[in-house]
Amino acid sequence: MREYSRYREMLTRLALPALREAIAAESSGGTGGSGGLSVVQGAVPAALLLRDDPSLHPALARGLENLASLAGPAFSPAIAAPAPADPALRDPAGHSRKVYFPLVLHLHLAATLARQATLPRAVLEACAAAVPAATASARRIEAHVHAPPPPALTTLALWQALCLHEAAAVLGAQESLAPDEELGPIDAAVSQIVARPGPDGSLHPRDAEESLDAWTYRELSGLHALAALALARRNAEWSARVEQIALHHLDNTQPDHTTSQPWALFAFLWSPKTRVFAEQQIHDATAQGAIDGHGLDALPAMLLADAVASLSDFLG
Repeated sequence: MREYSRYREMLTRLALPALREAIAAESSGGTGGSGGLSVVQGAVPAALLLRDDPSLHPALARGLENLASLAGPAFSPAIAAPAPADPALRDPAGHSRKVYFPLVLHLHLAATLARQATLPRAVLEACAAAVPAATASARRIEAHVHAPPPPALTTLALWQALCLHEAAAVLGAQESLAPDEELGPIDAAVSQIVARPGPDGSLHPRDAEESLDAWTYRELSGLHALAALALARRNAEWSARVEQIALHHLDNTQPDHTTSQPWALFAFLWSPKTRVFAEQQIHDATAQGAIDGHGLDALPAMLLADAVASLSDFLG
């Protein structure tokens, strides 16, 4: 347990200054004009995962309200029309990825849960009021209760499951409900994904025409969500798959096919067998900031903060 605590302290020291800098830049309009479509809006909840800061409480509620205003309408498997896509959030480099919206939503929900004891009642109520609309499009995962999603949608489905799990916890805390009552279909969909591995124990199958870089990015970002789900649900079967997937990437994934974004960092730290991969991720994230002439970028800092939150949950 001492090693987990050491990593938690180290990652906090790395991430918190970068997040505070990103929050200040976002407040002053220094994020390139992307405003409500910037992935950097996740810096506020990420910072709250590391340290409680009452000055950020109102911004947490505003962030969830913004996500609710951006999210598409609820999805029903009974409706033939396809559900609209989530908003295309952009990182400071101008790149847009499907995983950015659920990542930022997850950070807001996780911070709401982590700080619910100190958030003012008005802020908690505003957060809870925004949750149904913010998570509406995530209900698309309920279409995969009886069969796994197409491989290309595997990562997105896992993030949808994670956000719905946290949404149930937020709303349950506000309404004195048992979150597990709503999670049966979500857990069933995750189990469908877990039971359909990719080659050599990877997360999901790869299309022969797809680039290895794109597939690897989905693998690692999907593993990030699966590890958080396995921990939150205390699910031994899912945890075993997390280790299997992490071992696959330890043995098969070269640094050339990863990015400086430390996706699934907690998954690789979780097992001592794969910790060397996590060390490489931390090095790559910090080295990229040094190459660019500044400190850690906002998005890697957000992912480090999320790893800290998972380490804290694991340590209890």
